[in-house]
Amino acid sequence: MMANTEQKSPIFGLVTNGEDYIFIKVSHQDKQYDLSDKLTLAKRNNQEFYQVFQIIKNIKQFLL
Repeated sequence: MMANTEQKSPIFGLVTNGEDYIFIKVSHQDKQYDLSDKLTLAKRNNQEFYQVFQIIKNIKQFLL
């Protein structure tokens, strides 16, 4: 993500081990990055599952 220094808009990424998810935003203009809270799917009756699902669903729209 940091290798592409010509990027004008922020770059978004996802780091996961299959159970925990962290979303990353890199802004080359400000030379900063930001991390989301760690979201996990391991809890019962987990609201974080729905957050992860919605974020991935929104990312999917940009990829198609």
